[in-house]
Order: sequence, then C-alpha cells, then structure tokens
Amino acid sequence: MNTLIKSIENKLFTLPDNVIIYSGHGESTKIGQEKNDNPFLNELSKR
Repeated sequence: MNTLIKSIENKLFTLPDNVIIYSGHGESTKIGQEKNDNPFLNELSKR
C-alpha cells in the first residue's frame, strides 16, 4: 500500500488540478476534483 500512496503523491498529485483522468471505473474526473472529493485521497492531498 505504501508504494501505491507514494505513486499517487509523486506522479498524480504533481499534475495540474485541471488534468482529466480516467480511472477505469465510473466517469472521467480531474485531479483537483479527486483531491477534494475522494475520501481516500483527501488526506493525502493535504500533506
């Protein structure tokens, strides 16, 4: 799990908030939206 979290922090969260991402499940979203609305990622984005 540590590797996944580090990858999210170092690869995804370094992208601009307006970058569209496709998770493979559900609708497309943006990095900034996931930082704010995804409860699993919300705490990571505050580091």
